[in-house]
Amino acid sequence: MRPVLRLATREDSATCWHIFQRAVHEGAAAHYSDAQRQAWAPEPTEPPWIADRLAEGQTWIADVAASPERAGTGAARPSGFLTAEGLGGDGDALLDLFFVLPEARRTGVADALYRAFADAAAAAGQGGRMTAHASLLLRPFLARRGWQVIEEEWVERGGVMLNRFRMEGPGAER
Repeated sequence: MRPVLRLATREDSATCWHIFQRAVHEGAAAHYSDAQRQAWAPEPTEPPWIADRLAEGQTWIADVAASPERAGTGAARPSGFLTAEGLGGDGDALLDLFFVLPEARRTGVADALYRAFADAAAAAGQGGRMTAHASLLLRPFLARRGWQVIEEEWVERGGVMLNRFRMEGPGAER
């Protein structure tokens, strides 16, 4: 089933928080320890920053039919989201938050969200200037699309260190 993309609003914050929580705690389990995942996404309820983050840039949500027999009936569920900042500005287009439900991996959801971001960056005149701070899980996804690791980073969350990578997309100038 092909995901249907739509632009998110502040009202989608609870949905995005649910996807974020599941992606971190379940989807990233093979890449980060329990302590790291708890530090990354510690709050079981939606924090205030998520709505602000959705409103700051541009956010796409991928809706997928809940089951093949319901495809085309309008019965869809959000399965992933991607936020971007800097689209249309003078700086880089930043791929900010990019999370997909564990059961939606390898279904085309991440590809569709990524294409929306890359197309918007190109249309906004970034000329391919795209950046990200990629997790251990996101790094190979972006590398398959021509992104390069610029440097390894370590960030502290709740007293726990998390490994990630500053990456630049195809055509980005260094």
